[in-house]
Amino acid sequence: MKKQNEGKPNIFGVRHFSPAGAHYLKNYLDEIQPKIILIEGPSDFNDLISEITGKNIIPPIAVMSYTLEAPIQTIVYPFAEFSPEYQAIFMGKGKWSRVQIFAICHLQFFRCRKCKRKKFR
Repeated sequence: MKKQNEGKPNIFGVRHFSPAGAHYLKNYLDEIQPKIILIEGPSDFNDLISEITGKNIIPPIAVMSYTLEAPIQTIVYPFAEFSPEYQAIFMGKGKWSRVQIFAICHLQFFRCRKCKRKKFR
């Protein structure tokens, strides 16, 4: 069994909702057994990892971010059993890894979109 290269990241690019991608990712993670799995997404979803992988949760599921002030803006992040992101969260949480979602938090994303709209009008 191949272990993760110490000091070097292993990168696995995915196509969302790809059953083949999820299959190969599961095999890849089993092979390298990473210490940490980083998944691109809103960083404020880290608090939801335990819920996303809960015993009573059966995909498909979605996490929705939204603003509280008008105009209401929403972003939906769907997860299916064949989503590579879901498999990475599920496998990492249940085995040998720390799972971390990283990128801009959803509220900052909405602010950035608002700034871009004002800038180009």
